Amino acid sequence: MISSRHYDVRIEALEALSDCAFEIDLESLVRKGIRDRNELVRVTAIEIAGCHGLKSMQAEIIRCLKSDRSWLVRSKAAVALGEMHALEARKVLDYGLRRAGEEERLGFYYALVKLGARKYLDALLQALTHDFYRVRCATANLIPGVANKRNKRMLLRLLTEALEREETVAARSSLESALKELRNGG
Repeated sequence: MISSRHYDVRIEALEALSDCAFEIDLESLVRKGIRDRNELVRVTAIEIAGCHGLKSMQAEIIRCLKSDRSWLVRSKAAVALGEMHALEARKVLDYGLRRAGEEERLGFYYALVKLGARKYLDALLQALTHDFYRVRCATANLIPGVANKRNKRMLLRLLTEALEREETVAARSSLESALKELRNGG
């Protein structure tokens, strides 16, 4: 199924295999996914690498961050590097942030905050008031990942305020999910 001609089947196969309890060569499957022709398959593979902390994949993820033609892939690569605590990627992230578009920039802010550059937290949080609902959705989805004991109360307040003023169904759903995750220990 990993080699199916249908991209959605390849995505589902990657996701299913990443959750398996038995021994598989997840890295080779993720590596194949990162090289896929479909951007959504590449995104899925990068997300899996970040979630599973596959540090051996950092060089390939940095390559995606620098050169993938899809802004979505580049943004997810930034997020994955933040999840992996890839401190060596900070310079690349700083440089990429300057070239990134509005939606793409969120992943860079997230990664840089995760890597200790707290000055980008405000920029990430300001996106909760962005004009475009997809930016507000993406921001809400990222916020639980930057929560800690010092900022959790503030993040809960900002998410609650954003939910009170939000009019779109999609962004309301993202905000509600982020609040639930933070309240449940995220």
